[in-house]
Amino acid sequence: TSMIGLVAGLIILIRPVNVFIILFFILYQLFEKDGFKTKSKLFKKEYLKLGTIALISFIVILPQLLYWHSMTGHFFFNSYVGEQFYFNNPHVIDGLFSYRKGWLLYTPIMILALIGIFFSKGFKYTILLIIAPVILVLFSWWNWWYGGSFGCRPIIDFYPLLAIGMAAFIQKITETKKVFKASTGVLIVLLVCFNLFQTIQRKSDAIHWDSMTKEAYWHNFLSRYAQPGFEKTLQAPNNKKALKGEDEY
Repeated sequence: TSMIGLVAGLIILIRPVNVFIILFFILYQLFEKDGFKTKSKLFKKEYLKLGTIALISFIVILPQLLYWHSMTGHFFFNSYVGEQFYFNNPHVIDGLFSYRKGWLLYTPIMILALIGIFFSKGFKYTILLIIAPVILVLFSWWNWWYGGSFGCRPIIDFYPLLAIGMAAFIQKITETKKVFKASTGVLIVLLVCFNLFQTIQRKSDAIHWDSMTKEAYWHNFLSRYAQPGFEKTLQAPNNKKALKGEDEY
């Protein structure tokens, strides 16, 4: 119980958005038959343990709250001064598919994990109710491309949940015909290799950290190193506009 509280507190302290991870344990099995009733009984039975987890989590977070209060006079303070979320102008499509930082473009194997969520018996609605708002929140941040990272850096924290979807997808494939099973296996291997190759491209600057365009992507496609004229195909985002919640181009 103490360790769960400690880990939960650290999860929230390090990246507050990751509080969605904790929802998994609250929502799990809630959508099964009599799930709400069963969950309610469990919470009533284990209320002391749940209270202990909440208390320890709060103790872990408390020093940060006290520090903020001593420095600003407020227990809650946005330490990213001048930076914020813009829920009225989210970039979900860009965040998922754009050439600049599209998560599913640079890590296409995760498409299979997302498909697998719908095959996850007992987990489907739980994971969807977590991943959907997470994607919205992450790509509502003013800098939705998250600086000089490769692909979508912040969503990696939720890969443990998506691993369930991947496992469910693979399990579903094992129940199909041999031909489809074999072809899917080949596809998975190719996607992994492609992802690793793009990582190498990023390391060798054949993929730019924040200025990729459609032209830039295909200019160096399957090339380990940047080809002549690559720089001319790039388009740097306008950070000043993005900070105001405006489209950066």
